[in-house]
Amino acid sequence: MLNLHLTIEGASFGGVGPSLSPKGVLSAGLKIDADALPRDLLEKLSKGKVDLDDPAVSLELLKLNAVIGVTGFFTSSGTLRSVGLQCSVCHSTVDNSNPALCAGAVQPNPGTGCIGHCLDGWPNRDLNVGEIVSLAPNLGPVVSLLGVSADTVRTVLKSWGQGMNH
Repeated sequence: MLNLHLTIEGASFGGVGPSLSPKGVLSAGLKIDADALPRDLLEKLSKGKVDLDDPAVSLELLKLNAVIGVTGFFTSSGTLRSVGLQCSVCHSTVDNSNPALCAGAVQPNPGTGCIGHCLDGWPNRDLNVGEIVSLAPNLGPVVSLLGVSADTVRTVLKSWGQGMNH
């Protein structure tokens, strides 16, 4: 209902706005499961040969089911139809086996990283749910529920910060 998938895609891929790059994904506290990545892609990442500012990479990560707790549903033509969130978006993180891959994205909590091996059941204290939801192009359902303006909803969501998962 929030059409968050349109923000992830961005206008250049059939959605709305500027798209969400992998750096944007990581800065929102989402985690990438290194074990879901093909070996060659992980090697390219570790050598800095993947453009983490390219939104097309975010879509590829969703296709690989590598964004922990986020499932992308794609049309037969390859466009993002919707996204689903699972409990693991908040209740899993990754180890810090690839600390250099966090550079410029987020300073993760001690013992965790941005792109690494999944730590299922560990709280994702880096997650910024408010920032993620505030990116949605359709806050109408929340506006209707609360009886306040979309601007008010976005302001409150953006004030949450990291770790305000529940």
